[in-house]
Amino acid sequence: MGAEVRTEADFQRMLTHQGFPVPRIVETGREREGFFFVERSVGTESLHDVAIRDTEETGTVH
Repeated sequence: MGAEVRTEADFQRMLTHQGFPVPRIVETGREREGFFFVERSVGTESLHDVAIRDTEETGTVH
């Protein structure tokens, strides 16, 4: 499980650096169960809903 979670965290960091609207990772670490990361809340809207709204309003995702 740890490797998959670490891969997801790395991917999410890459998306953040490229400007995609994904939650920012605020903490990472290891526990007995494996690697973990904590992401900042982005509110009550799903990223899917935000992307759909953006594209309907402006034609691009912001």
